[in-house]
Amino acid sequence: MDSPHPPGLARTLDVAISATGCLLSAVIRDDSGTILSITVKKGMATLPKLAEAHAVCQNLQEAKSRFLHCCDKLNDWGIVHISRKCIYMAHNIAKWATNSSVVGCINPEAVDGSVLDDLTEWDPGDR
Repeated sequence: MDSPHPPGLARTLDVAISATGCLLSAVIRDDSGTILSITVKKGMATLPKLAEAHAVCQNLQEAKSRFLHCCDKLNDWGIVHISRKCIYMAHNIAKWATNSSVVGCINPEAVDGSVLDDLTEWDPGDR
């Protein structure tokens, strides 16, 4: 099966909404799917579209900085929208971080493998 990710580096963003705000997540992977970075940041938005806009505007400054540093070494790079149905991982991480009260840079080894699944939405009840 073809990978839904373009060759090179892939950065995926998503959010999880709660009554008190949101958590924005960013995942950077290389072209073999190896996770290079996971970052989660708190946001104040409680409306999904507003929270998504914050994610798109790259409010995750630490992840943005690492991503741009990596891109400086590339000859060609771009930003594309990929449906959540093809890459659940960033969404799953945002949900997991909300459920686990975790923010900041996250070691991928500290996250259950089911959260890091691209093709299945993580259900906290499945743990």
